[in-house]
Amino acid sequence: MKQKTISTLALLFLPIIVWAQMTFVPINVDYASFKETDSSAYVEVYVSIFQGNLTYNKQQDGVFQANFTNHLEVFDLNGNLVNRFAHNFKNTAHDTSQMSRYNQFVDIFPISLPYGNYKAKVRLVDN
Repeated sequence: MKQKTISTLALLFLPIIVWAQMTFVPINVDYASFKETDSSAYVEVYVSIFQGNLTYNKQQDGVFQANFTNHLEVFDLNGNLVNRFAHNFKNTAHDTSQMSRYNQFVDIFPISLPYGNYKAKVRLVDN
């Protein structure tokens, strides 16, 4: 009976899992840090996304448009939020069939932080 219940639950959640995979947009993230002062570092967080992975909607004027937002949250090692950033972008194209899947959009978050260890959460929202 227990095995049958687990199988039934798996079948019920399968559409949700498939939908979540269809909406996944892969991003690439990297960072570099540089000495800024004796007590702080200048950090750049780089976020890139392939143009072909965005959702383009046809506008009234016939142009296709993608709107997306990059979010960055920086936390200290205790989990306290140090800073939060968001960059909004809009890209337009006249013809999506000629769009290269390999063109990348690159975003840079410049941050000044006191020396220490941090965690970062980066996410992209394809509006």
